[in-house]
Amino acid sequence: MNYQQNNVGQTLYQLGNAIVVSPRQKGNPVLKFIRNVQWQYGDILPDYMLGQSIVGLFLSLRYHLLKPEYIHGRMKALRASGYRNRVLIVQVDTEDATVPLAQVTKAAISNEFTLFCGFNAAECARYIETLKSYEKKPAESIQKDLGSDYASRASSVLTSVRGVNKTDAKTLGDEFESLAGIFSASLEEVQGCAGIGPTKARRLHEACHAPFYKS
Repeated sequence: MNYQQNNVGQTLYQLGNAIVVSPRQKGNPVLKFIRNVQWQYGDILPDYMLGQSIVGLFLSLRYHLLKPEYIHGRMKALRASGYRNRVLIVQVDTEDATVPLAQVTKAAISNEFTLFCGFNAAECARYIETLKSYEKKPAESIQKDLGSDYASRASSVLTSVRGVNKTDAKTLGDEFESLAGIFSASLEEVQGCAGIGPTKARRLHEACHAPFYKS
């Protein structure tokens, strides 16, 4: 196995397509569901090393109820280790998860971790696999395709308003010819379009004219 040292002396494994798993995860049911990417044990600080800059910790909410201070120490240590992207994968395995999940969320935010919640071991495993699979892929690979032409992008903007569909967007485009025309139209003018009832017209008008920030 090839490896190097980061600026705080922590080992950085060069593993290509494999996930490095800490031995402390032995016995975790999540491991048996990691089937689509390779993984192997290694002596690492995090629970999962998913790439050169992304690492993860795993937490069962049931365990958190027994030892609430555990995750705080783990996150602080990992935050100080120099890894740029840190994730916390939480398995929600308690009936009343409101309070413990709020505690974990607060801790994740304060320690600059991205939080993922799974409701069973298989779902947590899918998060781990996906993070590894998308390690080197550009952001465009998971972004919605808005199309390259004006009509497609205008339709995407209009359909972001609740209740407005692509047919409505085409109707509005045919009537007002541009987004600027739609934005400057009166409530009565919008409502006069075929298929645009009072509710859709009101929502569109509010979206176009309401202040961006509430005073």
